[in-house]
Amino acid sequence: MRRDPDVVLAAVQNKGYAMKYAGAELVEDPTFMMKIVQECSRTYKIAGLKAYEFSPLEYAQTNVRKNKAIVLEAVSRQPFALCFADPELRDDAEFVIACVTKNGLALEYVSKRLKMNMMIVETAIKGNPNALIYASADVRHDPGIQKMVKEMLATRSFSTVK
Repeated sequence: MRRDPDVVLAAVQNKGYAMKYAGAELVEDPTFMMKIVQECSRTYKIAGLKAYEFSPLEYAQTNVRKNKAIVLEAVSRQPFALCFADPELRDDAEFVIACVTKNGLALEYVSKRLKMNMMIVETAIKGNPNALIYASADVRHDPGIQKMVKEMLATRSFSTVK
């Protein structure tokens, strides 16, 4: 049953943590993992309160964690999914721009080097001004960034997090 994609999909749709019991051939299969990301990434709530978040990338094999399309799809659903991506992806400026464009809060999980990149931080805070807390201290205190965030908050001119 651990190797049956339909059984695993149904189990993970019911309880996200069931992913840890999936067969190795499934968690390294990019097609299966994309389907799991699309159908099963979510936040679980208990009594209406956020209890925990589930990202299938947590259980994915290295080849899936390096797959830009799968990681970007996961990040578009939950920014914390980026923490499970391959470290090289989290340090790839072009890929990180795509991630923070989808969800500015993904800035929390990018490499330290890219948290100092003004263009990446600006892109992230355009999507969500709260992403500023994840930028490097130098960028957070930059007068231009501070002004941009204040203007955005005053006019509410930013996209909403998905």
